[in-house]
Amino acid sequence: MIELKFRTEKVSEHITRIYAFSSELMYLVEGNKEAALIDSGSGIGFVRPLIEELTKKPLKVLLTHGHVDHAMGASEFPAESVYISQKDAYIYYETKTFRVAKKAQTAPIKFFVGFFLNLTGRLRWLLVLPSQVLLIF
Repeated sequence: MIELKFRTEKVSEHITRIYAFSSELMYLVEGNKEAALIDSGSGIGFVRPLIEELTKKPLKVLLTHGHVDHAMGASEFPAESVYISQKDAYIYYETKTFRVAKKAQTAPIKFFVGFFLNLTGRLRWLLVLPSQVLLIF
């Protein structure tokens, strides 16, 4: 069996960029007490072990939208930790048949309008909005 390894790059003290296998990018953002994975990739390979290696903080998985290259890895994470905008959820449900079969939860069940993660240092807040809008201030 071939083991796929994700490549990572430390963007800042709080942000790690994760390169997946179909050219999609994910970001792990660590706050004071919790972390957020922005998008979960295509589901090719298993990203959760990498995330658990990078952080021990409680994790929320925030899907910017439901396209295959952004959301199909969500099934690796507990459903109660996965969030998607209600406006974009239909995309996930239309495309989830393309996801790689995994022994895990099958769908995000929580909806968000925006999500704030309190950070320390230069980055103060992370705001994730639907449809690929990411603001850090």
